[in-house]
Amino acid sequence: HACEKAAAWKPALQLLEEMGQDGARPDVITASLLVSSCEKASQWQVALTHFQFACAGGLQPDQKLFTAGLSALRQASLWKEALNLLSWRGNETWSPDVICHNAALAACSQASQWQQTLNLLAKMQAEDDPSPRPDIVSYNTAISCCQASREWQQSLALFNELHRRQVRSSIVTFNSTIHACWRGHQWAMALDLLDLLRK
Repeated sequence: HACEKAAAWKPALQLLEEMGQDGARPDVITASLLVSSCEKASQWQVALTHFQFACAGGLQPDQKLFTAGLSALRQASLWKEALNLLSWRGNETWSPDVICHNAALAACSQASQWQQTLNLLAKMQAEDDPSPRPDIVSYNTAISCCQASREWQQSLALFNELHRRQVRSSIVTFNSTIHACWRGHQWAMALDLLDLLRK
């Protein structure tokens, strides 16, 4: 765990090589630590390589390995791959949690795929869907994506929706929505939101 916490991906790789020389096959815990340490060190290419290697080797990803793989895809803005991975069911003993879904949302957002971001968020909102319900990180990601894509109406609709669903907003929520209105030349609405934030 020390390698992962320090994001020391090179020592983690060395440890994996030594295991291979001894004839030991990495288990899912070892693979999770390796992929996570590479991802946290922004070495997404290495992280993805070892994630794919682990899955090809017959390992069933646990929640931690799955999340690390999605986070690496997020760093690379590989949104299609992130959505495909999210929908993959290699193991029926658990389901991707909200952290996994937020990583996929972020991958879509970073690739400026605002429609895909909204589609995934809508799936999370659907009462008849097994996906986890969105949290404030989910909404902030979608609002920021729409803001960057100059879709101020969508940003404002999401702002209203999260309050309707009683999700507690943050300073990021207000800043992104205000910026979206500002970029959309909706000066009065931006000022109203600013007044609301100050209250």
